[in-house]
Amino acid sequence: MKEKVLKICLILLVLVFAFMFVFTVFFKHTEESNYDKLSEWPELNADSYFSSEYFKGVMHWFTDHIPGRDTFIDYEAHVRALYGLPRDEEVINRGGNDVTDESSAAESSEAVSDPVESSEAPSKDPVEFSEVSFEDTSGEVSEFSQPDSDPEGDVELCNTVLVIGHRGLEVFYGNLPGAERYAGILNSLAEKLPENVTLYSMVIPKAGAYYIWQSKQFGYTANANKENIDRISELLSDKVVDVNVYNTLGVHSDEPIYYRTDHHWTALGCYYGTQVFAQKAGVTWHDLSDYEKHTREGYVGTLYTFSNNSPKLGDYPEDFDYYVPKTSYTAEYGNKEDLSGLFPHEQGLYWDIADSQRSGWYFMFMYGDIFSARIRSDTCKNGRKLLVVKDSYGNPVPQYLVDSFEEIYVVDMREYKRTITETVETYGITDVLVAECSFSAVGGIILDKLEGICK
Repeated sequence: MKEKVLKICLILLVLVFAFMFVFTVFFKHTEESNYDKLSEWPELNADSYFSSEYFKGVMHWFTDHIPGRDTFIDYEAHVRALYGLPRDEEVINRGGNDVTDESSAAESSEAVSDPVESSEAPSKDPVEFSEVSFEDTSGEVSEFSQPDSDPEGDVELCNTVLVIGHRGLEVFYGNLPGAERYAGILNSLAEKLPENVTLYSMVIPKAGAYYIWQSKQFGYTANANKENIDRISELLSDKVVDVNVYNTLGVHSDEPIYYRTDHHWTALGCYYGTQVFAQKAGVTWHDLSDYEKHTREGYVGTLYTFSNNSPKLGDYPEDFDYYVPKTSYTAEYGNKEDLSGLFPHEQGLYWDIADSQRSGWYFMFMYGDIFSARIRSDTCKNGRKLLVVKDSYGNPVPQYLVDSFEEIYVVDMREYKRTITETVETYGITDVLVAECSFSAVGGIILDKLEGICK
C-alpha cells in the first residue's frame, strides 16, 4: 500500500515538474505588464558568471516573464482578499462603527512622492471650503459643500494606499516647515528674475483633500492640503502670483477630477486648474467643448500596484479621458537635463501607450517625465513665452495653453540641471509657472532639487 502511494506521489511530482517546464519554456512569455517594469535578460560576463549573479538573473527573468503574469497577480490578490484584512489594516464599516484596530497611517510610496510628516499635526476640525469659491468665465458662481452620504463600501488601508469604496487615496499629513521653505525659494527666485518676467505658483492638492474625509481615522488629514497650501499663499511675496486651485477643484469634486486608481489628477481636473492660471495670466482660454474628447476604457493606474493589488481597485477600472486642442502647433522634445537635442514629434503633446500597458496611460501626456519639451503655437502671436517647471502633475497642463502663449517650454524640476534664470535669459521667457502637487511642494528631496535650479 505504501509503495503504491509512493509511486502515485512520484508520478504526480514528475507531472507537475513536466508541466512547469513546458509552461515556463514553451508557452509565450509575458513581454509587457500592466503593473510593473519587467526585468531584462542579464548580461553574461566573467564577474556575473563566477558570482552566480547571471544565473540568479536568468531565474528572475523567467519568474518575471512567466506566461499570464498579470492574470496570476490578479488571482493572487483575490485569494488574499478572501483571508480578510491583516490586523494592521484599518476597517471602517459603512454602518458607522468605530475602527477595529488603531494603527498609524502609512505614508505614500517613494515611487509616488517624497512625503514627510509635519512637525505640526493638521487640524482635526472638519475641512471647510468657501461658499463662493470660483467664478467661471460665464460669470456664474458655484458653491461647494461636502456630501453627507457615507462612503460606498468599507474603508481599508492597503499597503500605503487608503481604499475607500473603489477609490484609492494617498494619505497626506502635510509639512508646514516644508511649505514655508517652498514659499521662500519662490520668493528668492522672483527677486532674481527680470522685472518683465512674471512668476506663478500653482500647488495642486492631492485627491485626499476632497475625498479622504470619508475615512473616520484619516479624514482629518483632508485639512492638511488646505493648511499647507494656505500657508504657502500667506508667505508668497507680491512678486509671485499665487494660482490657488484648491477651491476651484473643490467646486468640481463631484466630477472625475482625480483618478480613482491612479495618484494623479485627470485631464478634466487639470483643465479646471489650468483655467485659474490662464485667468491670472490674462491669456486666451477655450471652453472644454472646443477640444476633441477621447476616451480609453479599462484604465487601472498606479494605485492598484501601490495598494498591493487591491481587488477593490483592480476589479473596477475607470475611463481615461483626454482632450486634444484643435489649435495648430508643433511640439519638440529634448534632453530632460538641459533642453538640448530637440526633435519633432508628429503626435504633438501625446504619445502612443499600448493598451497592454494600461497602468502607464498617464505617460501619454508628453511621454511622462522622459523629456523636456518646447511647444510652438501656429496661431498665438502675443509675444509671450511660458516656462513650465513641473512634476508629473504638470504633464497635461500645456495641452490647454497652446493658443495662450507663442512658445511653451516644459522642464521637470526633478531632472532639470540648468537654472531657471539662465533658461529665462536663453529663450526669452516672459512667464514662469511652477506647477506641482502638494506632496512635491513640501517634500524635502523635491525642495532640494527645486532650490538647486532656482539659484
